[in-house]
Parts: sequence; structure tokens; C-alpha cells
Amino acid sequence: MSQASWPWWDAPTEGTHMRAVLVSEFGGPEQLRPVRVDDPVAGPGQVRVAVRAAGLNPVDAGNRADGRWAGLR
Repeated sequence: MSQASWPWWDAPTEGTHMRAVLVSEFGGPEQLRPVRVDDPVAGPGQVRVAVRAAGLNPVDAGNRADGRWAGLR
């Protein structure tokens, strides 16, 4: 399978980028945007942790929808 036909979450990264899901405004799942961003750089006294899997809970979905739970609106 060529890299061009791989899904975004499974395609290899170039070593200086990571895959992320960006939420730039409130709304439904259509607001989730898969993007590649620069790898984070740990500063003094900080560490960088590799995350192999992550999850969300209902509060996260509610905050994405309208932000009220966290007082974002």
C-alpha cells in the first residue's frame, strides 16, 4: 500500500511532526480536524512523553459542543 493511500492516522510521520486532532471552534464532530503539527519540545525541567493511545470522556464531548461545562462560554 502506498503512503498516499494510507489513512491520516496510520501514515508514517517524518520524525519532526506528530498527528493531532484540532478543535478550533465549538460544534459537533464536523469541527474535528486531523492535522500534523511540529513535535513539541521539552523546556528546562520538563519531559516529553510519547502517547500511543488517548481517549475522551463525555465531558470532553460536551465542552467541544458548547463549552458551558468548563465555563468557556
